[in-house]
Amino acid sequence: MTTLTRPTAFAALFSLAVCAMLPACAQDDTAPSDQVCNDAIALVTQCNGTTPTLPAEGCVGEFRTASEDIVAGGCAALSTAGGKSDTGGFWCWPVNRWLGLCNDEVSLSDAGALPTLTEVCPSFRSDDLCDALRSAEVSGSVDDYDIARLTIVSRVESEDRNAVLTDEAVRYYIRERVISLLVYNIISNHGAITAEPADYSGQVDELLQEHAPAYDTRDMRMARSWMPPQPGETECTSSAAAVMYPGVVRLLNRDEWEQQQQALATALPCLVHFRVESGSFIDPDINAQQGKALVDEIDATLGQVPLHLMGYSQGSTNVLRTLVDFPDVAARTRSVLTLHSAARGSEVGDLLYNVVEALDVQGTICTSFPEFARPTCEWAANLSPRPADFLLDKLALALGVPIHDLETFIQQEDGIDAAPTKRAFFKRHLKGIKSLTTAVSQKFWEDRSSELPKNTLYMSFRTAITRELANLPPSNALFHALLERAGDSIPYNDMQVLVQNQSLGGDIADLEVTSPIFEGNHWQWVLYDGAVPDTIMARDMTERTPHRSLLVAYYQTLNDVGLLFDQ
Repeated sequence: MTTLTRPTAFAALFSLAVCAMLPACAQDDTAPSDQVCNDAIALVTQCNGTTPTLPAEGCVGEFRTASEDIVAGGCAALSTAGGKSDTGGFWCWPVNRWLGLCNDEVSLSDAGALPTLTEVCPSFRSDDLCDALRSAEVSGSVDDYDIARLTIVSRVESEDRNAVLTDEAVRYYIRERVISLLVYNIISNHGAITAEPADYSGQVDELLQEHAPAYDTRDMRMARSWMPPQPGETECTSSAAAVMYPGVVRLLNRDEWEQQQQALATALPCLVHFRVESGSFIDPDINAQQGKALVDEIDATLGQVPLHLMGYSQGSTNVLRTLVDFPDVAARTRSVLTLHSAARGSEVGDLLYNVVEALDVQGTICTSFPEFARPTCEWAANLSPRPADFLLDKLALALGVPIHDLETFIQQEDGIDAAPTKRAFFKRHLKGIKSLTTAVSQKFWEDRSSELPKNTLYMSFRTAITRELANLPPSNALFHALLERAGDSIPYNDMQVLVQNQSLGGDIADLEVTSPIFEGNHWQWVLYDGAVPDTIMARDMTERTPHRSLLVAYYQTLNDVGLLFDQ
């Protein structure tokens, strides 16, 4: 496995572009000088040989105070542990991480480490599945991989589903097969190219280096073998329903994942697709009820077919809430796919909740914010006499609220009783906002995760931005930096959720297939091309991301191992 550490933050390069989007700061001259922070950067460069960049917020508040302390201390204060301080030392406060003064940062490669074949099939384990996987690891033989697949199919047909899914070797196969089919679909144009290209393994390496840069492509052995998927049902003697839960902010057109659904309908025509028509910033309790109502409609149309639920961002929370609130739905759910899950909460959600709570507060508000969020609040306070309102604009933009057509958005969400202002809209939706917070999410895992079904396959798809110039929209630069601080020694995030919060775990840890950490932001792998204006995210960010191939690969994998339809 290669070692990939976080690149020097480029967020500061974006802060002017972000600010320019908002009239409140476009012509502002009140921000303090960056000189003392630049002096701290010069000192660190002189003492440690590395050159940090300014934080995204600039030299404000606690960044400024910390820089003054660093300059006053000189090189002698930075000399411990080879120029970097030990974990938890004075200079390792979150506010100082931008200066590179901490030696406890975990590489993305280590943070995203996945169980290896040796770990899931230890030497003392000898059975058909592990024997076939070991043989395939050495030979790269499609026949050996097919023996492994058929072994899983046989077990799905004959064993208790929970016993199959708690087998780490089964989950290992599923994870590797999803990666294998992802690259196969890209290179073959979803099967349009029927013969294996002569340089297939080279093309696979190139794709994986682009989309999963934290990993050694040689470790993804199955992906390097040309293995078309098993054919899907065409007569539809069996069928199943894929039920998609959107994120916390809905598109005005209500057509999320349209391109992905079209690709799925072509690849697996007997998997019928449905979308829960939730609103924006709605309480998960209500979203779960909407999910249940949709399942009732599916039953009236298709009968009680197997269910495959997938949730994006807050949609992941809504999926889990549906499962614990409606045991009859849980009993029929064969798989759950979460993408960029916010089911463990987001510190961006924490900030939004703090901001909405502070909208009517007079005087200083930043001291009441979590430590990781104070610099962002201090930045806003330097640019606006109403920092809470100013931050609300910024957060709405970062979360994808269509600021360009806000009146239509609010009218669509609230109907005939539409909130008169953006302020009123967010205050009205405080309970839905609170569902995004880390505290509320933690309480769900503590109180209710034991109620989640145990004969269901769970898979979490995770991403983080490591190529910031290519994949970080200016609209989210400040919040990407905020999450870096909140992540402490594991700072990686997709601009809205920390990577360590994108997996599920808890009482279903033994059932979850955790994906590699792919490269990209919170929107790239889900939103269709052009779903948001270029002022929010450049269209090419989604155009060069194989979001259609990902979803098809996942469901093709379920079909391959007999988990898509009832046996």
